[in-house]
Amino acid sequence: MIRLASLMVGCLAFGGLLFSVGVAGTPPQQPPQPPPPKSVKFLFGDVSDVSGTTNFVVVTSVPAVIKKARAELKLSPKTRKGHISGPIAEGDGGHNLRWHWHFKSDQWQFVEATIEQCDGRAADVEKNLDYWLNTVGRFCPWNARVLTELTE
Repeated sequence: MIRLASLMVGCLAFGGLLFSVGVAGTPPQQPPQPPPPKSVKFLFGDVSDVSGTTNFVVVTSVPAVIKKARAELKLSPKTRKGHISGPIAEGDGGHNLRWHWHFKSDQWQFVEATIEQCDGRAADVEKNLDYWLNTVGRFCPWNARVLTELTE
């Protein structure tokens, strides 16, 4: 009887070991991840340039930045306060087709004040690309305002 009880305890312990290994060896179920935020393009322009020749396009998928841009667009053009500030990179980024530079996607923001060193016009960046990319590293045109949200 003692031998039978020992055998049963041993089997239960072994079964528990198998059960715990099976559960521990199975990766936990991950909840479904939300899809990545959709990228949105915005057209910016210099408020002093009515020709549109200094307009540029930026892209972001940062929800707070998208929300801020859309809030700015609800204001009349003369009451929009936020200007863009962020790091820039060489090439058009696939969206800033007029220029040989672009704001790094998801790294720019709206600000109301920045240092003067990064202020300028889109054409200034284009004319002296090496300086802007390698010395300044960012662009924060004080006169640039969001003009519209672009749709594909």
